[in-house]
Amino acid sequence: MKKFFIFTKNHPDLTTTLPVINNYKKVFKNCVLTSKLKKNSVNIIFENFTKENFIEISKFKKKYPHTVLVLSLSEYFDNKLMTFNSFEFKRFFLFKYFILCNFFFIEILVFIKKIVFKLIKKKVNKSYSIQTLKTKNENISYNVVNYLFEIHRQKRRYNNLIKIIPFIDIFFTNHPQISKDENLIGKKVFDAPYLIKENFKSKKKRILIFSGILNNFRREFLKNIILNNKNKKLNFQINKILNDYKSSNFIKNYENKIFGKFSLNLPISKNWRFQSNTRIYNSLNQGEIPISIGFYDKYFSKLTVNLSSLNSLNFNKLIKSEKKIIARLKKNIRKHNTSVKLNLRKFSKLLKN
Repeated sequence: MKKFFIFTKNHPDLTTTLPVINNYKKVFKNCVLTSKLKKNSVNIIFENFTKENFIEISKFKKKYPHTVLVLSLSEYFDNKLMTFNSFEFKRFFLFKYFILCNFFFIEILVFIKKIVFKLIKKKVNKSYSIQTLKTKNENISYNVVNYLFEIHRQKRRYNNLIKIIPFIDIFFTNHPQISKDENLIGKKVFDAPYLIKENFKSKKKRILIFSGILNNFRREFLKNIILNNKNKKLNFQINKILNDYKSSNFIKNYENKIFGKFSLNLPISKNWRFQSNTRIYNSLNQGEIPISIGFYDKYFSKLTVNLSSLNSLNFNKLIKSEKKIIARLKKNIRKHNTSVKLNLRKFSKLLKN
């Protein structure tokens, strides 16, 4: 059996990928984090490539063709606009050409910045070079500058991913919608293997928690929950989240071992279409009931409580129905785990061939 490694060099900050990494370490025993690709092994790589990453990975694969490269994909393709997650952006006439112009404009800015820093003999961290041009407000829906940089970031990621696809042996996708993309036709594609524990034992818990990026859109969502809810204890806990995280933080309850009876799964922007399976799986593994509000996803509807809007949210009713909800979730978790184990057996056979 080949040894498994998780390549982290293209992710200087592992904040958002840590739950996925922890999952892979459980699924693939003795899996090790590494900043270098390992020959004659299985290397799991998370999508987020710079031009330098592409050169390194393509050269490595050419030199060691029998090494297995597995790419974990979490972003949604838009091949017409040639970018990721385009439903997140505000569109207008000739938007495709705007994306291209914006991309090259920011690339030129970054190039000029590098030249200036070289002239004054200061070292620049490559992963930081674009970030330093951004403003402190990270909410792309309300800030024009960050909106432009987010369009650039998704376009850069898309361009480098398309170039790297021919060098990848196997793909793990975080959502079945990604698996259907035309770029992956004829490729060896598996749903990312997440095993879920039936872990609803009573602990000292808050009523509700939220993890992920707390941007302005989600902040307003939480404020509206307070306005639509009469549970004082719950409102106190939501106010604490809003007050503790003043800026657009990434909240990591899983690291701080903070648990809730329920966990919120919210869209990141008004037009966001797909639920975060990572958040749903992570919540279930912590013994929480995931509540998805404002967006329906047929692929994960059986593993969460789906509410069409805030008007449907009644925590007193949810607390009374907790046992019934848990019984339904346990049944669906078993079905999910059976499917994951079947896929893992297929994956193992593929590695042996």
